[in-house]
Amino acid sequence: MKQAIKRNKFVSKKGFTLIELLVVVLIIGILAAIALPQYRKAVFNSRMKELEMAMRSLDTAYAEYQLIHGKDTIPTSANSISVTLPSDCTVSSNASWGLKYLCKNFSAGYLNNSHAISNRQISASARFTPEVTMYMNNGHFLCSTPSINAYPIYAEYCQRMGYPS
Repeated sequence: MKQAIKRNKFVSKKGFTLIELLVVVLIIGILAAIALPQYRKAVFNSRMKELEMAMRSLDTAYAEYQLIHGKDTIPTSANSISVTLPSDCTVSSNASWGLKYLCKNFSAGYLNNSHAISNRQISASARFTPEVTMYMNNGHFLCSTPSINAYPIYAEYCQRMGYPS
């Protein structure tokens, strides 16, 4: 009998108890609940910065084009404008757009109407969410009002960046 008791003393316990596993899962869940919104916000901000950079490039190229060809003209072919955008962009053109760039994360281009041309207006939409639309008038960013109401993170972004709606 003494020998049986001694044997059980040296047997080590293997594995985790159910309580220990539940505590670990709970901790991971809490960390994920805190980290995931911050991660989404960081991804959103980086994509919006990419959109802004592209719009600035388009605006600079547009201003250059208008200096050469006159204020009331709009670029209608990719060869007529020197702009650097991400390599995944394709170019299209139609009656309502002078040029439209379709990229992985956004689409942007020049609106083809007299008001847009005289104000050097550029419109861009983020492809990662349909509600996000930004405009540039004469080099100044504007946030679109419907997007702000529909997408709170966009409203926060526009407010933080100081862009009027």
